[in-house]
Amino acid sequence: MVQCDEGHLFCRSCTRNYASERLGMRISAIKCMDQEGCSSLFSLASLKTCLPEKLLMLYERVKTEEELTAAGLEGLEECPFCDYKCVIENDMERLFTCLNDDGGCGVVSCRQCKKPVSHCFDHRPYPLNDSCRIIYQKLVLRPLKITSLTCNTPLRRQ
Repeated sequence: MVQCDEGHLFCRSCTRNYASERLGMRISAIKCMDQEGCSSLFSLASLKTCLPEKLLMLYERVKTEEELTAAGLEGLEECPFCDYKCVIENDMERLFTCLNDDGGCGVVSCRQCKKPVSHCFDHRPYPLNDSCRIIYQKLVLRPLKITSLTCNTPLRRQ
């Protein structure tokens, strides 16, 4: 059994399903399910007794996101491809580099259009005419070719 801070008891399965539903809606406040209007929350200790590891990790991530949003940090940017966030103090910085160590993507993206920098042609500090754009696309989007140092066999980075 799991109880809210007011002492109302619920089975682990119902609490797990309810928490899963709330976290799926990106809401970390897991309130009491009592029908009489209890507004108490389930403590983290109570949730640890009934939630699987993945749901606990999601709970922590959602709670952190809510706290960062509530903090109203100026210059807070987030990676458009994963959950990584950081504060960028330089307003002139055009690129966002994802430094997520926890399975992050490492993508460098445009802060304005949120596209990977290799696909962003509209927000460069210099304009690209059509011929420059074609050359740039061929250079940036071509596969990197590397040769073996011992036998000069061409290798291709995946």
